[in-house]
Amino acid sequence: MKKKLFALSLVAICVAIVAAGTLAYFTGETTAHNVITTGGVKVELIEKTDGGKPFPEEGVTGVMPGQSVGKEVTVKNVGPSEAWVRLSLQVEFLDAEGSIMDVSDMPFILEGVNPEKWEGQGMYIYYKEPLAEGESTEPFMESVKFTEEMGNEFQNTTMNMDIQVQAVQTANNGETVFEAQGWPET
Repeated sequence: MKKKLFALSLVAICVAIVAAGTLAYFTGETTAHNVITTGGVKVELIEKTDGGKPFPEEGVTGVMPGQSVGKEVTVKNVGPSEAWVRLSLQVEFLDAEGSIMDVSDMPFILEGVNPEKWEGQGMYIYYKEPLAEGESTEPFMESVKFTEEMGNEFQNTTMNMDIQVQAVQTANNGETVFEAQGWPET
């Protein structure tokens, strides 16, 4: 009986081994590599003279009352995302010794200002349209004219005009430039 039980056990083990060897599974595997890059905002201030040349870094000298100096100011969107744009303008006069002058009435006029495209609010001038990648604004101004009323106190003075440009994304950021949020702190 032990031989029959042993033989029966041996047969059962062989059947189990054969059955286990016949089991098969289909499997599959894959990996997805996803790259998501955020947009960005970057602008460039472009200043040109009457002849379309870049405004000289050293400035312009020998300007007399009643004379205009070509200074076309535009902003170009060089970033990958559409942007709202604004600028601020600060002007100071330095006397012949280099000291800041207290000037209540500025003796100059910005010529060629485009109020259809640019609008001042507070201390900023806003470009009213969104600026797409690679696009430039219409000129903010075309020249600076020194008034004929400039008195002798302006002889040998220097006018410093600093223009700062800021931009923020248009995506999810207001329907107009005036509703936009997230402007850089100055």
